[in-house]
Amino acid sequence: MNKLLYLLFVLMSVAAVACGDSGQPEGEPTAAPASSPALLSDTPEPASAAEAPSLSTDEVVSETASSEPEPDEVVAEAPARELIEPVRGGVFRRLWSDPPTLDPHLTSDTTSAGIVVEVFSGLVTLNTNLQLVPDLSESWTIDDGMVYTFKLRPNARFHNGKPVTAGDFKWSLERAADPETASPVADTYLNDIVGAMDYIEGNASEISGIKVIDDRTLQITIDAPKAYFLAKLTYPTAYVLDRETVEAGGPSWWVDNPVGTGAFKLAEYLIGERVVLERNDDYYREPAFLDSIVMNLAGGQSMAMYENDEIDTTGVGLFNLDRVLDPTEPLNK
Repeated sequence: MNKLLYLLFVLMSVAAVACGDSGQPEGEPTAAPASSPALLSDTPEPASAAEAPSLSTDEVVSETASSEPEPDEVVAEAPARELIEPVRGGVFRRLWSDPPTLDPHLTSDTTSAGIVVEVFSGLVTLNTNLQLVPDLSESWTIDDGMVYTFKLRPNARFHNGKPVTAGDFKWSLERAADPETASPVADTYLNDIVGAMDYIEGNASEISGIKVIDDRTLQITIDAPKAYFLAKLTYPTAYVLDRETVEAGGPSWWVDNPVGTGAFKLAEYLIGERVVLERNDDYYREPAFLDSIVMNLAGGQSMAMYENDEIDTTGVGLFNLDRVLDPTEPLNK
């Protein structure tokens, strides 16, 4: 369970750049070191950033001992922070690394997940407060703590325009659990579903706990009441894929034609050079604010690239902290 919560937290830290109700990832694709107490960014934050503002270039958050003021002591109130209105359009540039895979069902690392969660999606997701919210499903009911019935959004579509159906989800979940797919995490995230382990072990022809009621209604039955089950469905292992795209593309389908359902489409992937994501204007939720995201895969020193206006965000290590805090330095502006 600790592993699950950790992976979910890491996943959210890289999810949903610039969507109207999603958080913007910060820092590099790997976990930030303890010596990186701040983040520099000169790109306007999306609307959701107001819910969890990050450390700006001209302020430092610190913990100090508090005490009650003396009777004659005057306590000055900090000025109210001005909220920045979200700006639509523009390109967000950042440093990234080549992902091991962009197949959601094979994803088990944050570098891959940072791209996968923008291009693909599932039944439910986590918002910036790590709360479960509907994604491709618009609602669900739970009977006896074990039978989950999901109603899909009527406007849910793949990037190629095809509607997303309950049958697509059943096929996708069974594809993730298929021994031939060799998912490294299917047994962790799908094992609560009735019949899933039999299918994963090659002892069944389908997952008996997944049923298609109609095109917009999917029913999933688990083996016992578990409060964390929905949280497991936020992981890419449970994301929906377009069967025709996957079967026609073979093992490299996600390089040549990665048709997803997410807020961004994969417009370009040049190994060792860049990944370009373009906004999906037909997204079933609020479309992203940004026009595109460019991920630099060529490597480099992030602070130098930030100062040269090659990227829009970077972590700040102790070596550069004094410069960031110095009002006479350009980095403090």
